[in-house]
Amino acid sequence: MWEINTVPNTNVKGVSLLAGVGGTDNNSTGQLSFGGYAEIALGSYDSEHTFKQQKIATEGNTKHYGVGAALQQNFDNNVIIKGGVRIGNSITDYASKDILYDSKPTTIKFKTKRRYTSAYAGVGYDVKVNDTMSITPYANVHYTNYGKADVTIKGQQFKLDLACLGA
Repeated sequence: MWEINTVPNTNVKGVSLLAGVGGTDNNSTGQLSFGGYAEIALGSYDSEHTFKQQKIATEGNTKHYGVGAALQQNFDNNVIIKGGVRIGNSITDYASKDILYDSKPTTIKFKTKRRYTSAYAGVGYDVKVNDTMSITPYANVHYTNYGKADVTIKGQQFKLDLACLGA
């Protein structure tokens, strides 16, 4: 179970579960580790913000579920390369009773269901400190795409799209 409290006032609560299987294979260049997994997460949020003397409270729920796979090759020369992919679905609902529409507080609700895909690749070097300990600095590049969703609120159509690239 995790909980995040942010400023001005957003509370996020949830639980996530990841289960998988994996293995290793000693090969001519070192050792290959591989695995697959399934993931699910359920959460809820509520927030309260003030914009131009108007207080807006929102709430909602989110869940995602998917599968993924990961590989890591540890070479005999202490170089490491790794990568992985994920795919799944994300379902989120949003509600607020405080949005002003035609100068009146109005209830706004919507739900999105989007496919997510993610991939990462990385490289590192295993520095042996002694026989039982090592330090492994590495660099990763991550890409995530949450797909597109169309939401209609009070007759106005909004297109939601999210993709992130990070290191």
